[in-house]
Amino acid sequence: ERSIAVKVMFAQLINTAFVPLLVYARVRIFANTQCRGGPSGTSWDPSDPTATFGHNGMPCLPSDTADGRLVCEFGNATCRAVVPESFPILAGVYEDFTSQWYGDVGAQITITVLINLAVTCLPITFDYPFQLFMEMVARNFSDTQASLDKAYEGPVFELASRYGALLSALLVCLIYSSGAPAFYLLASATCFCAYATDKFCLHRLYKTPPRYDHKLAVFAVNVLPVGVVLHLLMAAWQYSALLPSAPVYGAVE
Repeated sequence: ERSIAVKVMFAQLINTAFVPLLVYARVRIFANTQCRGGPSGTSWDPSDPTATFGHNGMPCLPSDTADGRLVCEFGNATCRAVVPESFPILAGVYEDFTSQWYGDVGAQITITVLINLAVTCLPITFDYPFQLFMEMVARNFSDTQASLDKAYEGPVFELASRYGALLSALLVCLIYSSGAPAFYLLASATCFCAYATDKFCLHRLYKTPPRYDHKLAVFAVNVLPVGVVLHLLMAAWQYSALLPSAPVYGAVE
């Protein structure tokens, strides 16, 4: 049971929290750029074979150079990533948490969490009505007592999968809640929906579950401190991205 919970938790956590972060992140050591452009004030010439156009929508930065000169001197030049398209990790468009990042990547993560929230309520919105329908069919068309009993058993309550999905949702919300406080509400809504759905379905839908031991509960308790550490690390990163910064030239007195 614990191994199932671990697999579900890591699969959903990586897919929801880390894959969008890595795909849209831009690290210069991985996303080296090549930039070319015409004289200052001129625009790109699409017929110029020596020109290099933007890749993945990345704008050039003042620190990028082309032919030994700052790209800024070449007008509205853009940069192209040297990283091949088949390996898009860390070659995205965002070097830090910006307002555009929250509107683009943050919105995708929020939608994924909302989908997981809707999936949490599926047993009461889909499985329970379907079970009532199957019981009605069995009452009218079952020809043996065994088939009638089978129809009234109900599905199995998968506790390990539920633990993994809930832990994944909580960790995702903890990771990004510092920069987007709406994740606190999503985490609360996920826990409430899971509680209400499971309480109702354990009484009216699922077959009687076996006697579980304490291992899954202990596993969940041990995972939550890891979420707190990830929350603090990501909070430091997100808050530092919002602080104003200015370049320092020369010696600092």
